[in-house]
Amino acid sequence: MRWTALLLLFGALVVSVFIPGTAGGESGIGNFVVGSGDFNPGPTRHFSVTAIGDAEGAHGQMTVDQLFIGGGPPGTLLFDVTCLSVQGNRAVVGAVLTREVNIGIVLGNHVIAFEDNGLPNGSIPDRRSVALFQGVGPPPTQTDCANAFSYAFTNLFAIDPGDVTVSGPASGAT
Repeated sequence: MRWTALLLLFGALVVSVFIPGTAGGESGIGNFVVGSGDFNPGPTRHFSVTAIGDAEGAHGQMTVDQLFIGGGPPGTLLFDVTCLSVQGNRAVVGAVLTREVNIGIVLGNHVIAFEDNGLPNGSIPDRRSVALFQGVGPPPTQTDCANAFSYAFTNLFAIDPGDVTVSGPASGAT
């Protein structure tokens, strides 16, 4: 009986360390943010995000389009995800702005906050921040995403229409 319990404990440890998506928390493994919609920090902007944390780290993409800056034609921003941290219904995604179209801004590192408030027909819409510029240089790390919780949620905008799902091993998807 004792050997069976030890064997089961060892098996659970191996699974949680070596199989992607079975451990979580601040490591980012098993976390994800997916969704799309409109948000309005001035002119309405449309976005989509897919950020996934697994054994190889965080990866995915985010786009922001229908972005009007300085009276020019609509622009698009394309980001590659480099880190992801989830705490309950909130997530911070770190990403590198890899391409811009019709905007003329500096490519670089950003963090974006997301808040999942349940189903889109609920009374409280999901929310997100603008892309907060972090400078140029090395891409945002898992530590950068975790540290961004102290400031990234200061100014959030309703996602309406749209929906974002934030999930981590302890948070559960909505």
